[in-house]
Amino acid sequence: MGYLFQNSKSLLGFFTEAEAFSIVKSQGFQFSPKQEEELNSKVKEALKHVSTIAGRRAVISDVKEIPIQHMADREQRLRNDPAFAAHLIDISEFSLSQVEIGNLHVFQPNLNMEYVRRLVAKAPEPGNLPDLLRFCLPLREEVEEFPVVGGFNPSTNTFTLMSENLDMRMLAPVEGKDPNTGNRFFGFAYGGGLPQISVVDYKGLLMIKNGYHRAYALLEKGHKFMPCLLLKTDDYQATGATGTDFFTFELMQSDQSPILSDFQSPAAVAYPRRLIRVVASIHGEVHWVPASSLPLSHSP
Repeated sequence: MGYLFQNSKSLLGFFTEAEAFSIVKSQGFQFSPKQEEELNSKVKEALKHVSTIAGRRAVISDVKEIPIQHMADREQRLRNDPAFAAHLIDISEFSLSQVEIGNLHVFQPNLNMEYVRRLVAKAPEPGNLPDLLRFCLPLREEVEEFPVVGGFNPSTNTFTLMSENLDMRMLAPVEGKDPNTGNRFFGFAYGGGLPQISVVDYKGLLMIKNGYHRAYALLEKGHKFMPCLLLKTDDYQATGATGTDFFTFELMQSDQSPILSDFQSPAAVAYPRRLIRVVASIHGEVHWVPASSLPLSHSP
C-alpha cells in the first residue's frame, strides 16, 4: 500500500543526531542514496548551527496594544462566545495584544509547509489590521468550515468521520429528541479546536500555544507583529507544551530554547513526512446487565 506524503520542515537541529535521523527515517519514505546523503548533510548542518545558539532565555517578544478602535467590538463578541472560556482554563491573566512574531518560543518542532503555503496566500498584507484581526482572532462566523467525510456501518452501529484537518476532535456530548418520531438520541458533537491564535507567558517565557502555522505564514509574509490572545500561567501543564512530540521542558527552559524564526534558519530541515488524517469512530451497542437495587437517576 502506498502512502501519501507532505513537504514538512522540522527543527531537527534541536534534537540529538540519533533522534534527528530517527525522526526522518521513521516516516517510511524510501530515499535514494543521493537523497539520504544530502539529508544527512542537512541534519549535521542543523546540529552544528544549534550548537552556536546561546542566550535564548533573554529573548523575549515585544508586546504592544491593539488600537481600541479596531478591537472593542471584536473583543466583546469573543468574550461572549461560550467556547472562549476554554482558552482560560488554569490561566491567571489574559489580554488581547499584539506580539512580536519571530522571537516567540516554540515547543512544536514540525510544520506542514504545504499548509503554510496556502495560509501565506490567504494572509493579509502587512499594515492591514482589520483583515489581520480576522485572520488571527476570528469570530465564530468568520471561521472556515473544514471538509469531513462521514459514514455509517449498520451492521456494527458504527459512525466514522474522517478529515485531513488534524484539529478535528470530539467535543461535548449532545442529546435530544426527534420531534417527528419521538425517538431520543445521544452522541457527541465534533468540530475544530479553538480558532484564535494564542501565546502563553510562562514565567516570562512567551511561547506560541495555538496557531503555529498561521504565525509562521505571517512571518513569511513579512509581518513583524500579530494580534493574539496573550495568556499567563505559572502551571507548565496549562501551556499546552507537554505533548509527547513536543520539545522537552528542559530545552524550553535552556539558553538554546527554539524560537519561531529558527524555522527560517539552518536549524530547520525540509523533508517528506507521511500525510496524516484524523479518523473518529463512534460505536453504539446494547448490553443486558443484572439490575441493582438502586433506581436509575432519571427515566428517558
